[in-house]
Amino acid sequence: MDSATGAMGNLLLKLGELAMDEYKLQKGVKRNVEALRRELESMQAALRKVGDVPSDQLDEQVELWARDVRELSYDADDVLDTFMVRVRVDDDNHGSKGMVSKVAAGFLGKAAKMRHDIADEIKGIMERAREVTARRDRYK
Repeated sequence: MDSATGAMGNLLLKLGELAMDEYKLQKGVKRNVEALRRELESMQAALRKVGDVPSDQLDEQVELWARDVRELSYDADDVLDTFMVRVRVDDDNHGSKGMVSKVAAGFLGKAAKMRHDIADEIKGIMERAREVTARRDRYK
């Protein structure tokens, strides 16, 4: 991972993957994923510019903002990794084993909860991204 952009490159790829039909997200969640991806792309572009400036010439506020964005990218990357692994494990465990209807119903409930959880996590990440941007804008 690039020290200037943190986990942003991996994160953007995962958000693109998450928006694909494989994860069966509701349309509203997909829109939020796409909005978050666009927001993070803009942040990544700004981080690259920051990375091009020698560290002894960086404004302290810019350094703080860049640190916050990198931390956000690592946290968001962890959230997406956890969700994607859970979905894959559940798909593997409940694939073609001929599950009885009670177990299948339990799985569907669990899958729905996971998708609801990721929707909440995406909203939380988006809110953090807005907070980081707003804090930077307040102190420019």
